[in-house]
Amino acid sequence: MAYDPKTDTTRHAACSRRDCVDMEARNKWKLIDVETLPSAPSSSSVLKVNCVFQGDCQFDKTRMDLTQGDD
Repeated sequence: MAYDPKTDTTRHAACSRRDCVDMEARNKWKLIDVETLPSAPSSSSVLKVNCVFQGDCQFDKTRMDLTQGDD
């Protein structure tokens, strides 16, 4: 994730445009652009796009907190 205060936008890498739309809906963020990431010919990167959202968009800590377990 990279927040740019000059443009008031946040970028999150994703696999596809659809993943950006899903992130927008799930987190109630405003998706303003989807940028294709440049890749080298030998690159096997799974993340193909940058989702650009309006504002400082951060994931909920509970979604990322690995100390909570799987129950």
